[in-house]
Amino acid sequence: MAELEKNDYDSFDALAYADKKYSSMSEWMAVPLKGIHGAFESYCIGEKKTGINVLEYGCGPVPVYLCSAPRFASEIVFADFAKSNTDALQRWVSDTPGCPDYTHFFQYVIKDLEGCTDQATLATAISKRQADLRSVVKGVVFCDITQDNPIESGYEGPYDIVYSSLCLCVAATNIKEYSDNVKRLTKLLKPGGMLIINDVEARDLSKNIITYTVNNNKFEALCPTSEALRQVLEENGYHDIKMSRNLIDETEGAAQRMSPEVLAMRFIVARH
Repeated sequence: MAELEKNDYDSFDALAYADKKYSSMSEWMAVPLKGIHGAFESYCIGEKKTGINVLEYGCGPVPVYLCSAPRFASEIVFADFAKSNTDALQRWVSDTPGCPDYTHFFQYVIKDLEGCTDQATLATAISKRQADLRSVVKGVVFCDITQDNPIESGYEGPYDIVYSSLCLCVAATNIKEYSDNVKRLTKLLKPGGMLIINDVEARDLSKNIITYTVNNNKFEALCPTSEALRQVLEENGYHDIKMSRNLIDETEGAAQRMSPEVLAMRFIVARH
């Protein structure tokens, strides 16, 4: 079992990470935002679901991946292992003066994905969407996917949608541990619910661990092959698995924000 060592993340500078990765909108960020937007619409509009509850597991310090969620969700929980991340995100949720501004991501979702182009209407819609997201946040809480009870008590769900970006891969060193982590995450999901994963694929397929740095501190991530990842999901009871890839070298803004060891971003949607 891979154990996350708390002191490994005590040095994690959440604001430096947010500034490096989320200071501007780019094609690199458009990839998951498009994917999540489409997943929410297929689940909620396609199946006429409202008032759903959503968990972002391994949220990091930013709220941007759930820009689309307030249209459908009555309750959202953000969860992360690193206290620096939950502290930074709580500042945004509380609208603390001086917290980072993520307006450019909300603008992209509302203008480019939802089609609101009138400038006066757009400004109001962006402000309202951010307020709506803040209002439905039930909590910003601690989680540890390597534990049998992987989330703070009182936030176990089950959830209609669980989204996780670059979390499962940093908490495992081999495919067995990765599968165990998926199993724990699945316990938080309702039967028939949707799991959304955003992760990366290594350039060297023979090397399933990549490294990346934040503020000169080195971290590692497991990169299972797409075939291995699909098998893990199927073994954990998932079906209707959709997986897409976007090459780093062909995606504007990605090479500057991703480890040079990464070949592609993967976006996975699966039903349980």
